[in-house]
Amino acid sequence: MVDCVWRCPTGYDIVLLGDILLNDAVCHPPVGKLRSGRARSSRLLVVFSSLIMVTCGASESTSDAVFEVRYCGDNFSIQVTKPEQIARATQLLSNGQLSVISGQLAHGDGGVNAPWSWHLEPETVVFAEFATEVCDACPRAIENDLSNWVDHLGRYCPLGASVTERLR
Repeated sequence: MVDCVWRCPTGYDIVLLGDILLNDAVCHPPVGKLRSGRARSSRLLVVFSSLIMVTCGASESTSDAVFEVRYCGDNFSIQVTKPEQIARATQLLSNGQLSVISGQLAHGDGGVNAPWSWHLEPETVVFAEFATEVCDACPRAIENDLSNWVDHLGRYCPLGASVTERLR
């Protein structure tokens, strides 16, 4: 009988069967609940939680992530804050699939998109299958007509961009 199952933000399950850890997936501290009413000793839970915390580095935080994106021969960076968007960006990175990356434009590099003078608001970034061509342009075109893009169009959605690297 499985004693505990924790769903990790990365989509992996950590399973505790008695005193045996069945999955050695990298995960974060448990988010979930016990599936069994049987109580484990507090010592086991402390050891198990410590094992997970040691397995996970601070760089794997799911509170936010920054990814490099390539489009039209230029690179730009996006910050994403929602676990499902972090998972999708990670999936795109691992399989090399192209995607529409869409988000609300803002002035400044947002601390992640240097040397550009614009960034996508992290909480608005989504990965889509399609979008209107009105918000599609090369990163350099955004930079060259910044006021029009940020203040009037307001949204950027490069069609067929690739996630090339996780920066943090």
